Amino acid sequence: MMDIAAEKLSPERWRIGMVAHAELGGSGTVAVELASALAAQGHEVHFITPGRPFRALDPGVTVHVVDPTPHAMFRTPPWTIALASRIAAVAERHELDIIHAHFALPYAVATELASQLLGAGAPPWVATLHGSDVLPLGLEADYRPMLQLALRRASAITVPSRHLRQQLLHLSAPSLEVEVVPNFVDAERFCPAPARPAPSAAPPVLVHASNFRPVKRIDDVVSVFAEVRRAREARLLLVGDGPLRADALARLDALGLSDDVEAPGARSDVESWLARAHLALLPSEQESFGLAALESMACGVPVIGSRVGGLPEVVGAGAGKLTAVGDVDAMTKAALELLADDAAWREAAEQARHSAIAFSPERALDGYTAIYRTLLRSTLAEAVPRSSR
Repeated sequence: MMDIAAEKLSPERWRIGMVAHAELGGSGTVAVELASALAAQGHEVHFITPGRPFRALDPGVTVHVVDPTPHAMFRTPPWTIALASRIAAVAERHELDIIHAHFALPYAVATELASQLLGAGAPPWVATLHGSDVLPLGLEADYRPMLQLALRRASAITVPSRHLRQQLLHLSAPSLEVEVVPNFVDAERFCPAPARPAPSAAPPVLVHASNFRPVKRIDDVVSVFAEVRRAREARLLLVGDGPLRADALARLDALGLSDDVEAPGARSDVESWLARAHLALLPSEQESFGLAALESMACGVPVIGSRVGGLPEVVGAGAGKLTAVGDVDAMTKAALELLADDAAWREAAEQARHSAIAFSPERALDGYTAIYRTLLRSTLAEAVPRSSR
């Protein structure tokens, strides 16, 4: 038994199942980057997902795409059931040591269903919640019971910010043990452009990168840019895709600003677009962490955004300016002040980069692998018969 225990606890021999939505969005991005980082460390990683990952994965990661067969009985295929079945099948076939589900609904719920299907031999599993799976989905009467069930049955629960931890405990139960493991950024990949001019040397570039959902307040992005553009020359990059992208482009066209806008859509090379910018606009109504802010900051781009959720934990002093939600005037003023002073902008850009580097992949990996190791030790201890202890 000691030899088996040593093998399972070796940080080079874990077999990990990563369950997540792997398309555009923060939870998918984090899951993909974490899977790649774990594979680069020598772990055997199996990524189980309903769609092909948007960002590139380390070649060592095996992807299992769940694509349930349509049936005339169902308006849409019951892919949560298919996902649970696939998780169980992958866990059994590849003898997974641990499963890590990102986003509560339906990924953590499907993982719990798979765990029940596997029975006593099921590996421990970790639930990482990312934000909108807590609020607003966690408040919905149709979803809340399943969210609470998954959280009660998870072997461990993590969130990326202290703010989200407080929300989760308030929503579910104060007795839950919830660990904060902040999101991370690859500071070698996300880095400042070497030849980026100062704001006075060329029209400055503002960027907004998101999935263009209502919570991102895209109208405020357009309004801030329009006010900045009234005061001086500037350009806007809209990186990403989502339900409000077309409306934003239509409004910019109506304002006569289309010639000042680039909208490349969803990009896997988002870092090359962020690195061109001088300021990032993130006027969200809610952000559990703010991965777009962190990636912008790593590129040396100060953030102008809302003082909500986990953003103050990411955008520290000097790395930009956070204001009240919807305060377009304050955001415009902050943007214009930074763009009018090359020295102040340079200082903010350097501080943004410095703050972002602290959110390193190594820090996140240490946090997650410590959780994995604790769970594996507990599982192995329970598997040892009392007579052999």
